This record gives sequence, structure tokens and C-alpha cells, in this order.
Amino acid sequence: MYRIHFDNGQEFDVKGFTLLGRNPDKSVMPNAEIIAVQDDTKTMSKTHAALAVNQEGKLLIEDLESTNGTFLEGRQDFETPVPNGDPKEVVPGARVRLGDVYFTATFD
Repeated sequence: MYRIHFDNGQEFDVKGFTLLGRNPDKSVMPNAEIIAVQDDTKTMSKTHAALAVNQEGKLLIEDLESTNGTFLEGRQDFETPVPNGDPKEVVPGARVRLGDVYFTATFD
């Protein structure tokens, strides 16, 4: 099972298809899990991104047309944008930025 750890101290388990944001809209995907993330700066969209665990057990993230984007942090703090409609793998230990909010994924 994957766990995501936000810099603000919030932690969540990711078991399947999950919507992330300040106040995710469940109508986007009625069967999805919802993770509401505290974002006092409001740089994260209400329904910002989706996480999913694929058949191979890999964690994927996809931007959902957010205002401030979704980015994977790589070596030397280089960030790779995650475009809408093009899910990217989040490997354990990777940092992800949603607006100005960061999380790290782990696998237990």
C-alpha cells in the first residue's frame, strides 16, 4: 500500500483511485476515494489531481486541469510537469508538487 506524506504533516493511504485537492468534487469520479488537503495559500485546486495504483502495482498521478499544475521533482530539484491526460509514475521517495503543496510517496 502507498502512503503520501504532506509537508504540512497530513498523511494518507492510497489504495486505489483517489482524488486530491482542497475540496475534491466526488462527482468527477463517484467511486473514487477523496483526500482533502489543507492548503492555506489556496494554490491547490479544489479537485487538483488523481492518484491510481495500476495493475502492475505502480502509483500514478495525473493533473486534472489544475490552475497551478502538478510536478514531479527529480534530481537536483528539477521539476517535470504532469500534463492532464498523461499520468506519470510516482516512485517511492519521489516528491510531488501540487500548486505550492508538496508530498512524498512511500510504499509499505
